[in-house]
Formats: sequence, C-alpha cells, structure tokens
Amino acid sequence: LEDIIEATRNFQRVFNELSRFPSVVRDISFLIADSIGWQDIHQEILSLNPDLICELSPFDEYRGKQVPAGFRSLSLHLAIQDSEKTLTDERVDQLIASVLKMLQERWQISLR
Repeated sequence: LEDIIEATRNFQRVFNELSRFPSVVRDISFLIADSIGWQDIHQEILSLNPDLICELSPFDEYRGKQVPAGFRSLSLHLAIQDSEKTLTDERVDQLIASVLKMLQERWQISLR
C-alpha cells in the first residue's frame, strides 16, 4: 500500500469541461483479415479526424461458419462529438463514409 501511496503522491488531476454539444454514436461491422491488428485499425481511423472521433472501441469479434477462413467479423463502436457545435446527420454520415472508404482502400474490408 505504501508503494501505491508513494507512486500517486504527486499525481495531478486534470479535468476537462463537459461539452454542451451531444455526441453521436454509430456502430459499424465488417469482415477483415485475421492478420490485421486492432491497433492498426484504431490508429488509422483516429487519424482521419481526431477532433471529432472521441471514442473508438471494438464491441464484438466473431469467427465461425459464416465467416471465411482467415477472416473475422469485427464490430466497432464510434462516438463522434464536435466541441464547438452540434453535429448534423450529413456531417456524421460523411465521417462514417470516409472511415469505411479508408478501411476498404487500405484493407479491402467488406461490410456486414
């Protein structure tokens, strides 16, 4: 316990103001090769628009009869939020389309 106390003695809390603007949540599911790691996917998606994509996490991965050998079905949860204004459906749809286009061009994914 003393080690934990000592390690956190100089810990400084940083608080961010809560946004006044709502976030939009979208889920996408696609087939992707087993050889492609989550970290690569995560990094590429966040690089598209790190100011808008505030959360990106996998919530389901499936391998089975309905998925071809060497592939997996991956489902991602994306939370999108603008800190300066309310997002429109059009802007969210454009961002999701750019994510899907990047995944298709980079790794030849197919949507589920």
